[in-house]
Amino acid sequence: MPMKAHVRLPHVIDAAQQLAGGLENPCRLVTLHRDIDQLHDDDGNRLGQSKKQHALRWAVFTMAYGAIEAFFNDILRGNDDTRVIPLKPWQTP
Repeated sequence: MPMKAHVRLPHVIDAAQQLAGGLENPCRLVTLHRDIDQLHDDDGNRLGQSKKQHALRWAVFTMAYGAIEAFFNDILRGNDDTRVIPLKPWQTP
């Protein structure tokens, strides 16, 4: 007898699809980061060592972190729960 799908599975799938969409721009920025690493300015200095590229790394991290945090907030929050993330998500009330 096949197992029945968990009642929240469609909700988790929707959250995962939103996560995938939320990671598109950070992925583009990673590609841009790699492209910049190969470039040089007018003085011959590598742009890959610039403060701008360092800021780009932080932007990628922040955007990816935000998307992943939103995913977990969506799947851990109950329908009647007003708390964003329960203190003990492994325990049910």
